[in-house]
Amino acid sequence: MGKMNFYKLANWIGIILSISGACLYGSVVYSSNVHFSALTLPVSLAPGTVRTPTFMTDFDENYIITLDFDRQSGIDKIGCFLGSPALHPEMCEGVPHLINISWTVFQGERVIAQGDSSREVGTLFSYPEDAAGKITGGSRPRQLAPVMYTDVIQRTIGGFRAAKGQRYTLALEIKRDASALQAAHPQLVVRIPPDRNEHYALESWWQGTRSVLLGLVGLVILVITQCLRLLGRRKGPHPGGVGLAGAPPE
Repeated sequence: MGKMNFYKLANWIGIILSISGACLYGSVVYSSNVHFSALTLPVSLAPGTVRTPTFMTDFDENYIITLDFDRQSGIDKIGCFLGSPALHPEMCEGVPHLINISWTVFQGERVIAQGDSSREVGTLFSYPEDAAGKITGGSRPRQLAPVMYTDVIQRTIGGFRAAKGQRYTLALEIKRDASALQAAHPQLVVRIPPDRNEHYALESWWQGTRSVLLGLVGLVILVITQCLRLLGRRKGPHPGGVGLAGAPPE
């Protein structure tokens, strides 16, 4: 392979790698605009029917339907009202479970999933940062494995399989008066499971890192190719037919 062909090949490899890195980085930037929560809507928990606006999902994923409450609301024994996991059942004696909600997911006018809150076991809580140690004497129990430490308490009421880029609506039938929880600012949220957030965030990070590496390798190849070309020209014959040693050609 001649020098010129080698330079051309190396040049094209550098260009392709640089463009590939830029395109991959562009896809990462675009994907950063996706939403883990497809719907967040303040909701009244008085008996009746609620129909949400249309919302779009950004992942081919199992989405969960939750009611989110402000843990700092000051409502005493809010976990008992929501149906807390039985870490200390005696704390909830005589406190009624107020969440009794059936739900239906529509795609257009077609029903694609339905269920009710009674099919969900317990509550997904967000405890204060030191709660696990205080409750269990230092060891984190399995019941708390999926917990995120925020000021939000999530009560899961259902879930459904969604397709990326599709539009849905959700209808709730609230069968039991839970308006006593209104002071905790309930919000209806449709989201991917919290443990999947980390998966997609890590995947996005890796794609971003790979795009930067591809772009850098491409740029390095281009720079080295240009440097070799310049060196080759400087070592070549001088004008007037004089060779490297200064002697005229034969």
